[in-house]
Amino acid sequence: MLKILGIAAATTAICASGAASTSSAQPMPTTKPTTASAPVGVSEHDNTVTIAAVNPVSDNNVSFEWDGGYSITGGQPWGGVSTSQSGGPIVINVQAGRSGTSGPADWFNARTSMPIGNDVTIGGQPSELNFAFSGTLTVNGASYPVVFGQGHDSEGQNNWWFGGQGSGWTEFTVSPEALRTPDGQYAIATSDNDADDDFEVQTAN
Repeated sequence: MLKILGIAAATTAICASGAASTSSAQPMPTTKPTTASAPVGVSEHDNTVTIAAVNPVSDNNVSFEWDGGYSITGGQPWGGVSTSQSGGPIVINVQAGRSGTSGPADWFNARTSMPIGNDVTIGGQPSELNFAFSGTLTVNGASYPVVFGQGHDSEGQNNWWFGGQGSGWTEFTVSPEALRTPDGQYAIATSDNDADDDFEVQTAN
């Protein structure tokens, strides 16, 4: 009797094993890939600022090179900084979103103690900027580390800020507002044509 039960148990185990080996696995469900979309209201713009030379300084002797440093409001797109010049003033183009916050302003203010801005009073500092970036401004072979930023004026228009990095930059008494380079050779001034996106390079003597 025990022998018969043992044979029956073995037969059951073999059948169970056979059932497991012949059963087919169910296919896993598939999902379609999704593409993330940009937040509503966030887009990249061309933002340009111009640096023009004033006689006797020549436009051909003024250049700007971005050093890779920048700050932008979180969540806004950043496409970088490019420079163009075709026998006239330098045009700096920043591909970026526009949303003013304190982050880019703090970054800008930490790098300059004497900024100037279009449609603002000299000696003040921006409290909010859309973005800011740094680089080197070269005039007749003399190089100066500088920083630029874009914000908004009292009328809500985009305006630009400029500041010299390091010590030695001083206020230069001309109209409009201007900063004198540490070596005393040149002055960088806000535009006198009521433009919010122009600066001028002139001699400081």
